[in-house]
Amino acid sequence: MRFKRKEAMAHRLIKDLKVGDTVDQYFLVKRKDLRKTRSYDEFINVVLTDVSGDIRGKIWKERIHLGTLFRQGDFVRVKAAVDQYGEYPQLIIEDIENINKLKERGRFTGFELSLLVPRTSYDVDELYQRLMGIIEKEIDIKSLKYVTERILIKYKKEFKECPAARLYHHSYLGGLIEHTYFVTKGVMALMDSYGGFNRSLAICGAILHDIGKLREIQSPAISLHTYEGELLGHMLLGRDILREESVDIDWEDERLKFHLEHIIVSHHGELEFGSPVMPKTREALLIHFCDNLDAHMNMFNNYLRLGGEGEFTEWHPVLKRTLCKSDFNDIE
Repeated sequence: MRFKRKEAMAHRLIKDLKVGDTVDQYFLVKRKDLRKTRSYDEFINVVLTDVSGDIRGKIWKERIHLGTLFRQGDFVRVKAAVDQYGEYPQLIIEDIENINKLKERGRFTGFELSLLVPRTSYDVDELYQRLMGIIEKEIDIKSLKYVTERILIKYKKEFKECPAARLYHHSYLGGLIEHTYFVTKGVMALMDSYGGFNRSLAICGAILHDIGKLREIQSPAISLHTYEGELLGHMLLGRDILREESVDIDWEDERLKFHLEHIIVSHHGELEFGSPVMPKTREALLIHFCDNLDAHMNMFNNYLRLGGEGEFTEWHPVLKRTLCKSDFNDIE
């Protein structure tokens, strides 16, 4: 997708910027904070982002008026010099303005959205249709089928756009529906190997386990949390969505509602990871492990794609290990 007036401006990826470079291009504002130096002079600290990563920027007191020209979450045109701050490069910003103000003054030159905001490589419309097909064919209990369809139809647009997390896994547009689809497929596959599951309940729980992300995340482009998202978290918000959308449902067994809520609030598995309760049913345990597996595989694969020299990657701060780059796909 391209936002353009004439020609889209050339863009140098953040990962390629070097100390001494100058830039005149578009970024997405991930953070914006007013701070003070040790001598109590005010300055603005920003974090700018594109598909390759983040870079910090400073607006010193001489240009602090520029802070009125943009907000956190805006697409902005930035003129700056690349400087060194500790171990990392940063931008010393000379001019910054959001695209709406640029358009008003006829100065908007256009940019390629795909260079600023990472997006899933999967077709989200196809993933949505596949999930709706699974609901239709695989969920036999009417109340579970109805509430799952109702939620996915009501939140269709948001569900296809929302990332699955702020930082660690599937943290890009469309990440939530991608993650949900593969968790659901994993649950369906593993149920064939182990017995004792309520299949309809497990599939419904897999599809809805992260639905609270729709209220936790305010700005999909930068995964900015809402006020309620920061205070309550997506598991409780997901339970709230389920309760709101099921008030008029005639459950075949009232316990189904509590079992589905239990899946949602327990899917992080451990109290230390935010779940208010640990999984106490087969379905909840299976969804927890499929959720964790898909998140870890996504982090693993994304880190391997960064490339670099040697047989092993750099230390991964979340996985807490280096990763082996070798594979044996070409061995017959």
